[in-house]
Amino acid sequence: MDSMADKYVELKGEELDLCELSRRFRTESVSVTKIAGRYILRAANFVPLIGHTDIRKQAEILLKKINGAMKIMIQDYQPVEIQSIAEVDEMGRTTFSGPSSKRWLSDISTAATPARVSP
Repeated sequence: MDSMADKYVELKGEELDLCELSRRFRTESVSVTKIAGRYILRAANFVPLIGHTDIRKQAEILLKKINGAMKIMIQDYQPVEIQSIAEVDEMGRTTFSGPSSKRWLSDISTAATPARVSP
């Protein structure tokens, strides 16, 4: 899923529901991962998209399906929503959309980077 590393959709919702999503959605095509205390949705169909509007549209379509499936599996499941979106372009520039602090991508990058071990 390395090709998805430049498109991040931060989710918001009830902790139990988000946790359940991260447990059930861990595939090459769609994943929800908790990193640095935030739940991040990544999907293969985000890769060719450029711009927050297109990413948001695809994420909303995907979340509608995910939320529907989860409601069938877990009766008291509460749908999750998009909190914010971050996109890193080929030049390493990051743009954000949504109410979250711009610092969250830095928190995620730091948490996802393995510690270096000195020889």
